[in-house]
Amino acid sequence: MAVINGHTIKKDGVMVSKKVEKPIQLTTLKELNSFPETYRYAMGLLNSKSFFRLPNNLEADRVLNDNNGYVFTKPEIFWLGTGLIYEAPEKEFKSNVEYVFGQGKWRFIAEIPKRFQGKKDTALVIEQPFWEIDWNSNVYSFKSNPKHMTAVEAFPVESMWALTDPNTGIPSGAKMTRENMNARYLLRNEGLPWVGSLVRGTSDLYGINMRRTIIASHEPNETCSVFVVNTRNASNNTDYD
Repeated sequence: MAVINGHTIKKDGVMVSKKVEKPIQLTTLKELNSFPETYRYAMGLLNSKSFFRLPNNLEADRVLNDNNGYVFTKPEIFWLGTGLIYEAPEKEFKSNVEYVFGQGKWRFIAEIPKRFQGKKDTALVIEQPFWEIDWNSNVYSFKSNPKHMTAVEAFPVESMWALTDPNTGIPSGAKMTRENMNARYLLRNEGLPWVGSLVRGTSDLYGINMRRTIIASHEPNETCSVFVVNTRNASNNTDYD
């Protein structure tokens, strides 16, 4: 049990790797379904000084697809510490990207560094702890350190299977089929921009292979679980109960 930001955390669902190169212990904290309080709590883990942090996209992909030792107790989707920004298809980046959600009730606005302005069909990737959300009224600023932004070009203009950028695990390039085991399915905000934290899933859902799906369209006000990496135990090569 641990306390983070005033919240008591119980290890109520532990998923553990068995003898892998860099073992990662994932612990389910809670399922969140209200906004903005619970989303703010989850994102607060990004800058927490505790032993917990949100997994990034590459870590999640390895857990979901490479490590047979992991056991997931139930189907879940969970937030990542990987932030993503993209514009509508064929639309160039300007000074900012605005993402509206909750039937127009809330919005995230992300500033775009000048070196990326003018690019289109490109996704900007920011890993924790180099981004945060400035909570102000119903318009929230998605702030990040420009020095730590990575551009993934040839970002798919629709939801589809594609190979991934090796540094971020983000889909990029030509359309592939699910038979290519190196491909991942991008579930994007169709025809629209998006700003937020990526989401991954533990099992098939609605006929989609969720373990190989990268969800870049999840609304922060929708239900989602929080898994964390316990960095204190990350170097251990043992099993956990």
